[in-house]
Amino acid sequence: MKKLFLLLSFFALSAVSYSQRALTASDTALLESLYQNMRAYESQFYCGEKDSITGNNVKARVVGDPAFDSLYNLASSRILTSSQDLIRNGKAAALDFNESLKRLTINYTWKENGTSRMWNAGFIAEESSKKLFELFGKKGWKEGFSFNFGVAVPICARTILFLSKDCDTLRELRSKQYLVLLRNYAKVLATDRCQIDDIRKRIQALHNFNLNMLLSNTSTYKATPETVTDAELKLLASWDMLRSANTDSLTLLNIYRKEIADFEVTMFDKAGYRLHWFNFNVSGGLKRFTIYDTAVVRLASIDKKNLPRFTVTGSYSLFQEAARNDIFYFSFETVVGNTNYLEEIQPLEIMQLKSGSAPDIVKEDYEALVVKDYDKLKKGYAFIAPGFVINYFPGAIGKFKRFLGIEIGGSTRYKVFVPDGVNARNVFSCRGGLLFTFERDKVAKTTFGVIASLTDIPFKDVTVKDRFGVNIRIGVPFNY
Repeated sequence: MKKLFLLLSFFALSAVSYSQRALTASDTALLESLYQNMRAYESQFYCGEKDSITGNNVKARVVGDPAFDSLYNLASSRILTSSQDLIRNGKAAALDFNESLKRLTINYTWKENGTSRMWNAGFIAEESSKKLFELFGKKGWKEGFSFNFGVAVPICARTILFLSKDCDTLRELRSKQYLVLLRNYAKVLATDRCQIDDIRKRIQALHNFNLNMLLSNTSTYKATPETVTDAELKLLASWDMLRSANTDSLTLLNIYRKEIADFEVTMFDKAGYRLHWFNFNVSGGLKRFTIYDTAVVRLASIDKKNLPRFTVTGSYSLFQEAARNDIFYFSFETVVGNTNYLEEIQPLEIMQLKSGSAPDIVKEDYEALVVKDYDKLKKGYAFIAPGFVINYFPGAIGKFKRFLGIEIGGSTRYKVFVPDGVNARNVFSCRGGLLFTFERDKVAKTTFGVIASLTDIPFKDVTVKDRFGVNIRIGVPFNY
């Protein structure tokens, strides 16, 4: 092993274009420690044994966890929604609206250092009114806001997708990059300190030059400092990084893992991948109802009632990009929360209820919902809402790559702990429509959707009258 290591180091040094010097004993110890760590890390990647009948690989691993973790950014840039039509993954803002409901969702996700866990925090604002493009205006009879916080935990079944015959090819690509990186480390350590000091001096001279230009507000100078190339900046960063490690095994391994992970991501261009994660979210906020309560005063004034709302959500999500560039997303979630009869009333239902089928609600105007007995209607109860959503984007349609996709979803809401005398209904909803995504470098920069939906249809009275709507969704990811 040591002989192989010395031959490799000699080969690397013979091909270097930097100013060279002989490796010191400490350099050799550092390089050997790095080599041992790289060998141990690489031993966990293999193509596995072949099935005696089919000839296919039974088990294989050619990509590490850090590369998979970076793919969650690509997945979450696509404005992936839950069964409740809310963003819970990724850094994005989305606006959904139809003729009676407007909703603004903002979500931010960040990765916990040293782990695969991702945390998210978000804000949701919504309003029911007759104004199509108005959010929190003066004409809304129901509005609300909430804050949510959660964590997404990738699970171990993350998989790179490739044909069995391609495993050896991918493994060979990885092995070649392993040798390239080892040679580069040897080159860096063999670089003369005088060259490193010269790069530092030129960086400082450029810094002073730019600072003087800024302070003096002029661009006229007799001498311009010599520039520093990208290759020199990379050399300096690698030199400092390796020297600071000082044979520390964990630091050296992290250096290699980061650089090989950057290369591994490029392997996904030759193969697909599959990601799985669990998400747990809690949210809290207020729902506000603008009402006339005719049971208190015959001509009661407009009153705004604020009711606290809390939900807990658990979900499982799968995101897959096939080797042919198709994208498939599936999520199943269960939401537990609190609500009341007024909140369950859909804006399009109110005209129907005025006719007398529900005497508690008398009429609706632009500013308020007129009710007969608010004290009874405000009584809260809990609900459980399981649901799912599916997105699919074909790899290419004509000249357009993953531009057009479809979304389907559905959910149910079961009422529990309902007070006596309250007319709570078990309902289901479903939706489906088209998604248009504009992407660059596999990152979705904008998503536009036209989604048809049937909302809160009672199980005991299955009718689509006044429950059909068309939602427009505009989603923009940020910080990608």
